Amino acid sequence: MPHIPASAALQHFRVVDLTQVRAGPTACRQLADWGADVIQVQMPDHMRGDDTLGGQDGSDYQYTHRNKRSVTLNLKEPEGISALKRLTGRYGVREAELDQLLRAERFVDLYPVVRQSMRISKESYSIKKVEEFYGRSHGGAVASALGSVLMYEQWLADRDQQKLDDIESYNKDDVDSTRELHDWLEQQRAELEAL
Repeated sequence: MPHIPASAALQHFRVVDLTQVRAGPTACRQLADWGADVIQVQMPDHMRGDDTLGGQDGSDYQYTHRNKRSVTLNLKEPEGISALKRLTGRYGVREAELDQLLRAERFVDLYPVVRQSMRISKESYSIKKVEEFYGRSHGGAVASALGSVLMYEQWLADRDQQKLDDIESYNKDDVDSTRELHDWLEQQRAELEAL
């Protein structure tokens, strides 16, 4: 039985959802709830990171991506990039921005790089587990992806702006940590090449 959105207010809008972190998929879900045709672009199974929240079968994933259509594309391969170009061209969605990202070679997934380049004494290769190797740790009210989900659920109930600020701080910290991970990996490579 097809789902009928709660509203048809945005029924004439198409959205290509390339987001991966909490705020992006949640915002796109809200657009879908309001009737927009949201197409989620997801990576193939073998490229996904730790599914600490239950993966695609988990309630968090189902909740975050409800009312969306989805397509699986490997954006590391020419076929995936070509399909994404066709998708954005068909719907007239952010074609110039996609072109800029492709020219700047911005589609880089560090997870497989980390898994293939190092062995660690941790139960997973999630960024939270790898951070201590490059001298970083998370602080603040939100300390994990699950924590951000729970904090967001609390915010839905009480609309306390501090909770959103804490989630934003956590997400910014993740972005900064990813950049630091990249820099650290480049430093490790340079040191090995110098041997």
